[in-house]
Amino acid sequence: MMKSDIEIKDDIYKHIKGSLLEKVVNGKLCKASKRPSNSDREDIVISILENGSGRQLVPLYGWNQ
Repeated sequence: MMKSDIEIKDDIYKHIKGSLLEKVVNGKLCKASKRPSNSDREDIVISILENGSGRQLVPLYGWNQ
């Protein structure tokens, strides 16, 4: 299944939001392509590298749809 980078970011965000990973990290979870300004914490930043077509095929092991 092909997904846009926005859909991939949303899926990853939803998967991490409220998870143990988010709870143990002392910074923010963000979908922006860069960290919050002046952050001195451990942030989770979701950034998607584009393959030129604007669509991605993402194989994620253990990812349930």
